[in-house]
Amino acid sequence: MIAFIMRNSNKKSILIFIILLSVPVIFLSGKFFLIQKLSEERTLIYESECSEIIPLAQTRKESFQQSVKALTDNDIEQYHQETDSYFKSNKSYIDSQSKWIQLSRNLIDRWDYQLLMPQQIKATDMVLVIARTSELQAYIALNEAYKTDNKVSQEKLAKESMHQALISTEAWKQYKSLVNNPDSKSNSSFKKYPCESGSGE
Repeated sequence: MIAFIMRNSNKKSILIFIILLSVPVIFLSGKFFLIQKLSEERTLIYESECSEIIPLAQTRKESFQQSVKALTDNDIEQYHQETDSYFKSNKSYIDSQSKWIQLSRNLIDRWDYQLLMPQQIKATDMVLVIARTSELQAYIALNEAYKTDNKVSQEKLAKESMHQALISTEAWKQYKSLVNNPDSKSNSSFKKYPCESGSGE
């Protein structure tokens, strides 16, 4: 009888040991899965900027260059056409970039992101969103200045656009400092984002 009890006790001890050993393995596996899922989501968000938003910024840039050329050539009609094209492109860019920023903020605000992402990566993500948001606000103010005929409003909006552009420039400097730091975890995670053709322009 005693031998039977001891055998059962040993079995229970082994079972408890196996359970205790399994808990951290399950926890680590779950954590790895969540981090992997977050990384994939972040990659998709940044790739969407490269494929959908940067081309709009390039189109806007080309329209601006053409308007400058028309003005240099003293072709006033062409200048107005290219300027209108520039602000139409700017409006498309504003709409798309606004959605991208919201997607990024939604990810940053999530509990799993806040809990699992390293502090360095969280800092890098947040600085990038600040840079893009200020950049966006600068272009919104510029669009509003173009639409109004009120000189006072134009001056006020022009100052606001310049102010937001300065904030964006400083944020880009901070972002690049974080990403280019060889000791930073952000370096390996974001070395190819955002698209070089659109960074900080």
